[in-house]
Amino acid sequence: MNINNVREASAARSVAAGDLLFGKHVLLRKGKKNYVVVTAV
Repeated sequence: MNINNVREASAARSVAAGDLLFGKHVLLRKGKKNYVVVTAV
């Protein structure tokens, strides 16, 4: 699993405020073709 294109070994890792892109987005990737952008409100 990748968070903001940084490989993470643990899938149980939580996302912190420092992981937000532009203050409100997180890019998650699983494999080569599965991307999701999560927007924090």
